Amino acid sequence: MDQTRITRLPNSSSPQRRRATGGVVNSIDNRIPKLGAQGLSGRAEVRFGGAAAERAGAAVLEPCDPGEGILATHMKSDGALAELLCLPGGGSRNPLTPTTFNERTRYIKMKGDGVFKWAVRAMVDASHHVLEQAGYKLSDVSLIIPHQANIRIIEAVSERLEFPRERIVVNLDRYGNTSSATIPVAFDEVVREKKLKPGELVLFTGFGGGFTWGSVLVKHAITL
Repeated sequence: MDQTRITRLPNSSSPQRRRATGGVVNSIDNRIPKLGAQGLSGRAEVRFGGAAAERAGAAVLEPCDPGEGILATHMKSDGALAELLCLPGGGSRNPLTPTTFNERTRYIKMKGDGVFKWAVRAMVDASHHVLEQAGYKLSDVSLIIPHQANIRIIEAVSERLEFPRERIVVNLDRYGNTSSATIPVAFDEVVREKKLKPGELVLFTGFGGGFTWGSVLVKHAITL
C-alpha cells in the first residue's frame, strides 16, 4: 500500500516533485498542503486567565514508498461530549446577535475536570490504536509530540503510557496554548533542531473541541 510522507516543499527540480504514488496522487502536483492556525486570543476570556497565543504551522504531504511517512492514523469524535469544550455562539446554529454577545456565548466554554479526564483517556487510547494498526510497540517510538494545551494533561499521558517524560516534546512553557498550531509548531522545532533521524518513529496525539481526538504515527523522512 502506498504511503504519504510529511515534507517541506522542495524546489521544482527535485525528484520528489515527480513522484506520483499514494493517497495524494490526484492532488495538484501530487501534494496536499496542511495548515494549522488559531485565533484563540479573541475567543478566550481574559478574565479567566487563559494562556491562548497566536501561532500557525504548516506541512506539505506528498507520496512516498510503503513503510515511510504516515504509517497509521486514528481519529474520533463524540458529540455527546461537546459541552466539555465548545464555542456556543457565533456560528450558524447560534449566530452572533446583541443578545448572544451580552451572554458571552462567543467565548470558548470549557469544563476543566471533564476535559482533563477525557483528553488523557482519549490520547492514550488513540496512541495505542495507531501503534497496533502499524504493528509497532511504544518502545519503538523515539518521540511523542502531544497537543500543547495543558502540562498536567501531557504529564498524565506520559504516565499512563509509561513513556519517558524526556522523550515527550513540550513547548507549552514558551508559547502557551496555540491550539491547532501546537503540533505542527512543535514538529517544526524538532526537525530544525535535528532531534529526529530519518527512519525514526514519531507519534502525534491530540484532542479538541466538539469533542474530538486522534493520533498519527509517522516514520520520519525529512532531511535538512
